[in-house]
Amino acid sequence: MKYIGETLRNKREQLGMTLVELEKKTKIQRPFLVMIEKNEFEKLPNPDYARGFITKYASAINVSPAELIDKHQSELPKTTPSAKEAFRLLTQEKRSQTEISENKMVAKLITQMVTFFGVCLIAWVLLIIII
Repeated sequence: MKYIGETLRNKREQLGMTLVELEKKTKIQRPFLVMIEKNEFEKLPNPDYARGFITKYASAINVSPAELIDKHQSELPKTTPSAKEAFRLLTQEKRSQTEISENKMVAKLITQMVTFFGVCLIAWVLLIIII
């Protein structure tokens, strides 16, 4: 199977498009286009840009970005979550920790209530026997 960069370059060349033309069409600087064609995503200013650049590149040469990225997922750098996603994950984690501690408190309260009513029942039974 071809690498994603090779696939993009081959399609660009089939269309007879130069890197200069692609640069104008995508507004992605030529050195970054070359890095993409060589699968050198770690050399990009931010590896998280890879998917966006590939999407623009693929669209410019009439290739489905979603299918291309899906097919070559293993080649792409792992993305760090966006600030919004990181905040969502953090609040979700805090929420689940809060729910766990609340569940423990409820369980403790139920145990105390059962114990209290058990003691009251025993006292009541003893009181009935004595009287």
